[in-house]
Amino acid sequence: MPRPSRAASGACRVRAVPRPSRAASGARRREPVRPCLPAARIQATAAAMGVPVVTLSGDDVACDEMNAWDARVVTAPVKYARDRFSARLRPATEARKAIEEAAAEGARRAPQLRPPLTEAPSTLAVRWQSATVAAQLEVIPGVTRRDSRTVEVTEAVPQLFRLFGLFMRVATSLTDQRPYC
Repeated sequence: MPRPSRAASGACRVRAVPRPSRAASGARRREPVRPCLPAARIQATAAAMGVPVVTLSGDDVACDEMNAWDARVVTAPVKYARDRFSARLRPATEARKAIEEAAAEGARRAPQLRPPLTEAPSTLAVRWQSATVAAQLEVIPGVTRRDSRTVEVTEAVPQLFRLFGLFMRVATSLTDQRPYC
């Protein structure tokens, strides 16, 4: 399971198992979840288009997140995060060389890679700042409410990606508020 980093948004959670199971007593038991880090959203975008992610360049935090999510992706850190708003940059020539080498290695690996996210159902749960958003999203087929501000849906990952985009459009039109991060 990837470790949360200082740049992780945590706005959504993706579960790689079909549905909650029931213990012997019949009580509902939730399966463990993985935070939906930016690396996961990058992979969901690519999976929705049917292509693998083979290379990522960015700050060291983004590269660490991607390596934790999928170690097959070749990363090239070009800056080192100091905090949310500042970073120490690598010299341009070093950064360019690192990106070129990572891209070349990623391209060599590409034929063996398939998108790691499959059509197997996963669960997306999003907690909103406003109960109004959750109430409006509940009318979408398959979307249920966990509580007054949290909605959840179980679908294939590419469909979850599309639904999350719809969720964001609805939330923006109603309240101009993003989900909790």
